[in-house]
Amino acid sequence: RLAALVAAELPLTPSHRPGPDAVRLPESRTVRLAPKTAAEVTAATRATAAEAADERTRQVFEQGRRIARNLAARRRGEPYDVDVQAVRLGGVTLVAVPGELFLGLGEAIRAAAGPDVIVVGYANGYLGYLPARRTPPTYETLVSPVRPGSAEQVVDAAVEVARSVTGEESA
Repeated sequence: RLAALVAAELPLTPSHRPGPDAVRLPESRTVRLAPKTAAEVTAATRATAAEAADERTRQVFEQGRRIARNLAARRRGEPYDVDVQAVRLGGVTLVAVPGELFLGLGEAIRAAAGPDVIVVGYANGYLGYLPARRTPPTYETLVSPVRPGSAEQVVDAAVEVARSVTGEESA
């Protein structure tokens, strides 16, 4: 949605030739993310911050446990269908993701799709933090409604749409 709005404001004219400075129409992929299972939500509510170094960290972790308990009460069984989009504006590619990625995941998108990529979070909806397969239990993973591995699914789609709008579909 974000990419479509931006592209609508920057229409391509017949005299505009494709190239590195071209404005490309947006590409979009829908990604189906599985909700946390009942067991995962229960495990999140039982997580502890025993290794937390300070009181503030323990408080934030406890807040995450409370949010996880609220997730457990709502028990969503159906998957989340989210949109990942990219649009090329001149020499820059904007990639819109529907949540918050940990820094390393955003950097993975840039590493795979090119240095002129800007990852825009909180776009096309918001699912909170998107947990990776190996993300340890933290506030961010406790409050996420989706399963570990969701981040990798979004990253793969982001790289795909970014490469598509830059003309590097096979890399």
